[in-house]
Amino acid sequence: MMNSLCYRSFTRLIIIILTFGLTCLNLVSCTQGSVVITTEPITVVPKIITVEVPVTTTPLPSPTPLSPPRTLAYSGNWLLASPMTISRGFHTATVLDDGRVLIVGGYTSLDTDTARVEIFDPATNTFTQTGSLHLPRHGHSATLLMDGRVLVIGGYALPQGWLSDAEIYDPETEQWATTQPLFPHGVCHSATLLADGRVLVMAGSIRSGHPGSDDRVEIFNPNTNRWQKAAFHEHTEACQTATRLEDGRVLIAGGLADPTIYDPATNTWKSAGKLNTPRSQAQAVLLQSGRVLLIGGLSFDGEPTNSVEIYDVDSNTWQETAPLDQARYNHTATLLPDGRVLVLGGWGTYNGYESSLLDTAEIYDEKTAIWSTAAPLNTGRANHTATLLPEGQILVTGGQKSYGEFLNSVEILGE
Repeated sequence: MMNSLCYRSFTRLIIIILTFGLTCLNLVSCTQGSVVITTEPITVVPKIITVEVPVTTTPLPSPTPLSPPRTLAYSGNWLLASPMTISRGFHTATVLDDGRVLIVGGYTSLDTDTARVEIFDPATNTFTQTGSLHLPRHGHSATLLMDGRVLVIGGYALPQGWLSDAEIYDPETEQWATTQPLFPHGVCHSATLLADGRVLVMAGSIRSGHPGSDDRVEIFNPNTNRWQKAAFHEHTEACQTATRLEDGRVLIAGGLADPTIYDPATNTWKSAGKLNTPRSQAQAVLLQSGRVLLIGGLSFDGEPTNSVEIYDVDSNTWQETAPLDQARYNHTATLLPDGRVLVLGGWGTYNGYESSLLDTAEIYDEKTAIWSTAAPLNTGRANHTATLLPEGQILVTGGQKSYGEFLNSVEILGE
């Protein structure tokens, strides 16, 4: 008897639940942030019931983290890889978040620039074309933003001359959008990603001959895609280096002016000592110790130098270290995963072109303060790019071979 009563009660409860559920399914409405299910009064439940159901969203996939670069010996020879689709020098190469390399613009032949852009895929060792720039250019800068886009600023092209615009590449759409800085920066400016994701842009050459003193400084905010003035910098004469220090400040060195440091927290500049050898068109690398290595370039008298100096942040001083085996400018300098620095190519004399084109490679070891010789490139080149790939190899693309001749060849150094 009791079991029969319980069974009838349970059956009635199931019917009520099913009736309520079917009624609700016919009356679903959506509001922002939730789905609201309402029911009208029914005989079984003589009042209105509102049930809040959280919206279930599918999270966006996170970018696949890149593997840290392998520690390679870099003692082997350079291997020729698939060439680029066109020859180019004074171009840029930027590693995207997925490990591919974006190759932008460049000088393709005498008085001829390109707007063509291609991407190198290390997994397939191939180049494929992607969306072109709105304007051809060479001598521009390219900065990877924290959201994965790439900011390209200024440069030079005929018939426009020194460019004052900027373009932003979106890897998702493979398209470029234009933006307009407050100041023209032309060639030989610097663009530095700050710790908060903004980009510090300063100086640049916007006329022929000696660029002259330049105090133009601004900051691009990728969150708003807007530009704003930063504290002016006195007496920079373009072709300087810009290095973000471990504490977030930015060291400006070279440009034939005394070094300075920009503090984004206070929007102020302060002195950063004096170089032993004033120079322009040098290369700077932040070492694993937090110090900065300044390499080669053109000295004050316009001749390539083999001088190398180290900036110590704690003492705010510069100290000479072992010189390069060969004086050079328009070379590259790349920090290797093991903390050493690889220097490649460049010109050995000013405007010497093919007679002084360098194919040599040198490696600096901060622990011993000694340079050693690495395997030479297959082809001497200047105004090329040298990029550390996610797996630790060094990718070298294009460059200048003579006054009006540029390269499409590509070399890779691995084991």
